[in-house]
Amino acid sequence: MVSNALSVSDIKTVMTDTIRVPPNCSFEVDDYEGDWVYRRPFDFIHARELEGCIADEDALFRRALEHLAPGGYFEIQGVYAQLASDDDTASKATNAQAWIKTLCDALAKFGKPVDTATNWERRLKDAGFVDVHQAVHKIPIGAWPKDPKLKEIGKFQAVQELQVIDSYTPGVFSRVLGWNNDEIEVFIAKVKSDLKNPSIHLYLPVYFFFFFLNISGWSTAEMSSRRRRFVVFSALAYLASAIPLTGAEQDERATLPNANHIFNAVHSAMRQWGSSLNHNGMSFFLATVPKGTQFYHGTASSEPVNGTEWLAFEPEHALGFARPRGRGPPGRGGRQGPPPDRHVPQLPLEIVADENDTPKAGYLHTYATAKDLRLLYIDGMSAGKSSIGTLDSQDRILYNDSVDSSEREARLRRGPRGPGGPPGERDRAIQGCNMAKEIWNDRIDGILRMEAGFEIILCNFERDLDVVRITQAKGFEERAHGKSRPKSSRPHGPGMKAKARGMGHNNWIKAIAARYHSIGGHRVIVDYDHFVTAYAYALDLFPGGASLPRLKHLPTEELEPLRQDLTEMVMEYDPPRHSFDWQSTADMIVTRYSDELQILAAGNFTTIESLREELENILAPFIDYSDYNASNAITERCASQFIPHGAPKDTLASQAVRSVSQKICSTLTSAMLDTTLDLKSAINSFQDLIDYLSWSTWKECRGCAYDELCVVPMWPMGTVEDYEHPRCKDPNEQQGPQGKSYWGGHFGRPPPPDHEYDEL
Repeated sequence: MVSNALSVSDIKTVMTDTIRVPPNCSFEVDDYEGDWVYRRPFDFIHARELEGCIADEDALFRRALEHLAPGGYFEIQGVYAQLASDDDTASKATNAQAWIKTLCDALAKFGKPVDTATNWERRLKDAGFVDVHQAVHKIPIGAWPKDPKLKEIGKFQAVQELQVIDSYTPGVFSRVLGWNNDEIEVFIAKVKSDLKNPSIHLYLPVYFFFFFLNISGWSTAEMSSRRRRFVVFSALAYLASAIPLTGAEQDERATLPNANHIFNAVHSAMRQWGSSLNHNGMSFFLATVPKGTQFYHGTASSEPVNGTEWLAFEPEHALGFARPRGRGPPGRGGRQGPPPDRHVPQLPLEIVADENDTPKAGYLHTYATAKDLRLLYIDGMSAGKSSIGTLDSQDRILYNDSVDSSEREARLRRGPRGPGGPPGERDRAIQGCNMAKEIWNDRIDGILRMEAGFEIILCNFERDLDVVRITQAKGFEERAHGKSRPKSSRPHGPGMKAKARGMGHNNWIKAIAARYHSIGGHRVIVDYDHFVTAYAYALDLFPGGASLPRLKHLPTEELEPLRQDLTEMVMEYDPPRHSFDWQSTADMIVTRYSDELQILAAGNFTTIESLREELENILAPFIDYSDYNASNAITERCASQFIPHGAPKDTLASQAVRSVSQKICSTLTSAMLDTTLDLKSAINSFQDLIDYLSWSTWKECRGCAYDELCVVPMWPMGTVEDYEHPRCKDPNEQQGPQGKSYWGGHFGRPPPPDHEYDEL
């Protein structure tokens, strides 16, 4: 019944914009509720998700029957407007349930009801259809199902539902029900909160109705066989529509998309150097800190900390905060605080003493973990309070655009006994720990981040830490002047202040530089088997060809799958004490080829033959000289050199490491065996490979003196020149202005430290 010419009637032509239409296929846009004046009957009529769009369903069904060819198929799919669950958690979604009921009432009032799918079987029979078949499928909203396919479907259905809320609600609620925009926006936010709650296991009943117009002579067995096949086809057609193809399904290239960035995320995890260069982290890892690990906290009080606060990995880092509290922001009789929208750095590079202050001191707390800590590690310079992308992953994905950096909002959220930190930081700490308790059921103890030094936002000091000791630090006046001076000898007069840039700054910089290549001491165990990274999604992370990834320009709906996967990771995986260490494998690859590739890319070869001789020396262990030109075999042997036999194959880290190794070895092999390549083309291939890999080792300094450090920007310090060309420096050079701040605006300048939130 299908002719060579295929005519398709649709309510829109979106398909013609996204796929190549065969020459024998044409689309016609028509109103399905008007008169059907087609010259020929249809072999297949399919309608889906027309809830709230049909005024006269009976007329639609009659017309469909009248225009169906003998032997043809008719199918209609519809979502029944009901948010259900099998474990009674749907009752917790009070706002979402109120939304769906209000929507149903409004559309019924509008004359196009949305909750009629349960009546379609009867109406189809009333229209003249016989032998109507019905199937009902539960489509989950969110990643809560245990079945892998349903989990995947649920993730994308959640994205679709959030879009439905945004598209249906404003017009219907305002024009039909008379709600104002403010009421609608508040209500939408509450409804979305319900749909994103992983403890609420909602699903939508989706109804499938199908009918065959029998051809005389078909047996009952033939009809039954066709029905069974069509049931499977119709269900898969709906489910597939909710699941966009992944990059791997769209393009089965050997190289994993963004494999280089994923590789670098694994290689730089918990390393100050690589994380400083790749400062706009895009990944979330589970991490474990073993019981008994020591941490440090600087504060004005000698009393043990209760509640939520910051912990430093290095005592030199915390010592900068071991000082007396200042007089606080306006309203407490003290000096003026910073502008409300200013992200105040937590790193005290400068002390300002009022002329009437007497020498005072703070305290350095040393704690040991009372148990293994389970942490969420956000990679990159994720504690850097900058506007260039360091906060993108946590603010846009983890906190879902809800962080308010204003002083007023942060103070309201914090309450009388909240944690310290600048306004936005307080909000992040409070929200993060609220999520850990209320959404993740205390499966996370804190959040691990990095600035100029690694730190932990720990949610419950008294539960998770044992006090080792609390010691009084050197008085800040003594730090300012090298010794305590009598009040009469201090600078005085209007506006006079005593400044000190020392405060152990040199030791602090050296302490964090010691963690350039490892946090050390097995203090953190990162789970590389399960992590969530924006690089694994089809997102435009480098808008306009930017050199560093950003998330700020992306619609929130595009980030929802990451949020779903992040919650799934936290809720479902218990990081083992010893997951497969893909970072060590990445280390071996980088160590082996970092210098070698630079030599090849430098192009100091006079002929293509001399280059190929060098390549043969590199690849000799992988060449079977009885079959010298077996390029695929050489590449595979080379690529698998550092990957242990039996290593996992299906994890993201595994795929990225294998993909990068494969790309390196295939480039080497091709340049050695491809006789069509000239010297310039071969050299260019290595330069392109270096650009692609972008390893942090290629920016490391060579040969610093014993009293120098290789300096790279670490928030809030550093210049543009430091990032583009790191070089050996005296650590004390970091204290004063040395050029244009890398972090932009005031973010590179240390603030006055005498605000109540200056503690770590």
